[in-house]
Amino acid sequence: MKNLLKKLFSNSKDKKEAAVGRSTEEFASFEEALRNVKHLALKDQAVQTATALTRGQVVVNPDEESKFQGIALAAYLKALKGEKVHVISLNEVVAKRRMEEIEGIINALNFTAAVLQQGQSNEERREAYKKNVIFGTAGAFIHDYLKDQKVLDIQERTQPERAFALVEKGDLILLDQATRPVGIFGKDEKIIDSITLRSYFSNYREISALVDFDGGDQPEFLDLYGMETFKTHEEKGNQSSGETPSVRVYKTLEEKRRVILRELKNRVGSTEPLLVSLRNDEKGELLIEHLQGTGIAFSSLLLKDRRDEETFVTEAVENQKIMLVVNPVSRGIDEFLPENIHIISTERYMLKRNDEHLKRMALNSGEKGSIEYILSLGDDLLDVFSEGELEQFKDSIVVENDQPIENTKVEEMMDYVQQRMKEKNAYLRSYVQNFESVIQRQREVIYSERKKVLTEEDIKEHILNLMEDAIDEEIEKFTSNSVFPEEWDLEGLASALSNSFLPKDQLVFQDVENLTKKDLKANLIQKASKAYLERKKALGKEPFDLMQRVLLLKIIDSKWSEHLESMEELRQDMNLRALGRQDPIRAFQVEGFELFENMTKTIPKDLMQALFATEEEDK
Repeated sequence: MKNLLKKLFSNSKDKKEAAVGRSTEEFASFEEALRNVKHLALKDQAVQTATALTRGQVVVNPDEESKFQGIALAAYLKALKGEKVHVISLNEVVAKRRMEEIEGIINALNFTAAVLQQGQSNEERREAYKKNVIFGTAGAFIHDYLKDQKVLDIQERTQPERAFALVEKGDLILLDQATRPVGIFGKDEKIIDSITLRSYFSNYREISALVDFDGGDQPEFLDLYGMETFKTHEEKGNQSSGETPSVRVYKTLEEKRRVILRELKNRVGSTEPLLVSLRNDEKGELLIEHLQGTGIAFSSLLLKDRRDEETFVTEAVENQKIMLVVNPVSRGIDEFLPENIHIISTERYMLKRNDEHLKRMALNSGEKGSIEYILSLGDDLLDVFSEGELEQFKDSIVVENDQPIENTKVEEMMDYVQQRMKEKNAYLRSYVQNFESVIQRQREVIYSERKKVLTEEDIKEHILNLMEDAIDEEIEKFTSNSVFPEEWDLEGLASALSNSFLPKDQLVFQDVENLTKKDLKANLIQKASKAYLERKKALGKEPFDLMQRVLLLKIIDSKWSEHLESMEELRQDMNLRALGRQDPIRAFQVEGFELFENMTKTIPKDLMQALFATEEEDK
C-alpha cells in the first residue's frame, strides 16, 4: 500500500501528439465510399474539419454536410491507425441517427460501427466496444467506464480502451457539463463511485470537438482540455447567423404571461410549427397550468420527462400541437425540428452562447424559420441586480399595461449579466476542477491498484507485501511510545494481530529486554507467511487465489466509496475555509492526501482479517 502513495506523486501519463498521416490512396478510398454510399462529393471544408479533428482541435461552424463528412473521415483516418473512435452526442437519439448516417461509409471502408443504447446487456455492450467506431452519449461512456472499475473479473470489462473521442456540441458537453459528476449506484441509491466529465475525458489519448459557432470559448477549451480552436473558412468570413430576433420586454411577469397566452391563442389553427422555449420545469408546469382549458393544443417536454426528442417532435407536428420545451438547446432537439419553425423564447439564457444556439435552431430550419423573445424585468436573468436597483429602474419606466418597454438599457442590462455569467462560470469550472484534480490523482492510484489485482497472474507477492504493511502499521502503533522494548504495549500488539490473522498462542514474545523492532517484524512476518501458506493449502490453490483476489477488490471498492464521501464533506468545508482567508485549494490538497493516506493504511489490515477468517465464518 506504500507504493500506492508513491504513485500519487508520480508524473501523470504523457499525452501523445499524434501526427495525422494521410495518403492520396486513403482519401481516394474515402471519396469512393462517400460517392457510392451517399452519392456525394467530398467537400473541401469536410477535409479541413476532419484534419483538425484528427489533430485534437475544436472545429468551429462547419456546415451540416461538411460536419457529417468530417466526422466520417476523421473516424476513418483514426480507425486506419488502429484507434478506437468514440463519437459523443447530446442524447441517444442523436447518437443513433449519427451512427445510421455514417455506418454505411464506415462499412464500405471495411470498418465497423455500433451505438450504445439504454437496455443493452453487458454482452451487447462488450460487442459494441469491439467495433471500430462507437456512438453514444457522454453519460453512457462514463457509466461503462465506472462499471468497469468495479468488475471482479477482467473479462467482465466492456470498455477496453479510450483512444480518440470526437464530441459533438463541444461547448454544451465539454464546457457546460465539465464539472458535472456522473455516478453509479449501489443499494439504497448510494453512490459507489463517480467522476466528472472533465476527469473522464482526461483518460483519452486525444479528444476533439465540434461547435456550431464561435462563442468566444477558446480560452476555456485550452485551459480545461489543452485544445486549440480551428475556424473553418466560412466561420472566418461570417460571424453572424442572420437577422436580429424580435425582442419584447414587459415590466412584470404577469404582463409577460398574458402576452404569451395571447400569442398562443392567436396561433390556434395555424399550420406553422411553433416551439416555446422555457427555462426550467417549474416555469413549464406553470405555463401548462395556464393553458389548461384554453382550447390550445400543446405537447410538453420537461427535463424530468423521459420521452425521446424525435418522437416528441414528430407527434406534435403531425397533430399540429404547440411544443413546450424546457431548455431545448441542451437536448439536441434541433436535429429533429421541421422546416420553417417559429420559436418563442420566454427567457434569455444565462449564457449568450445558448441564446445563439436557440437562434440558429430557428434560422437553420428554413428560409421562413424565425425566433422572438418575450421577456420581462422579473425574469431570472436579472436576479443578479438587487431588488432596490430593479425597482428603481422599473419606476423610471412609464409604459401602458401589456405594452413592451422601449428602452435600450434593458437589453444592455441583459447583455451585461450574460457576460458576467460567462466569466463566473469559467471561474467556477476552473475552481471546481482544482478540487477534482486532487481526487482524480487519487482515483488513478486506486484504479491502477485494481487493475494490478485483476491482471497479475499471481498476486501472492502483492498480498504478502500488504501483510507486511499491516504488520508495520500495528508495530508502529504499539511501540512508538518508547525506545525501550519493555515499555512497548506487546499485549496490545498481540491482541490486535490475533484479531486480524495470527492465533494468540503464536504471539508470545521472549527475551523482551533484547527485542528490536527489526527482529519483532521479522518474527511476525515469518509467522504470518506460514499462516498464509497453511490457509492456502487448506482451501486449495485455485479457490484461495480467487478468494484473495475478490476480497481485496471488494475492500478497495468499499474503502474508495467511503473515501469519496469524506472528500465531498471536506470539499464542502473548504467554502468556510475561504471565508477565513485560508487557501481552500492548498488545504484540500493537504487534508485530502491525509484522508487518502489514512484510508489506504486500513486496506491491508481489513484484507488480513477477511483472508484469515475461520472456516465457520467463511461458511
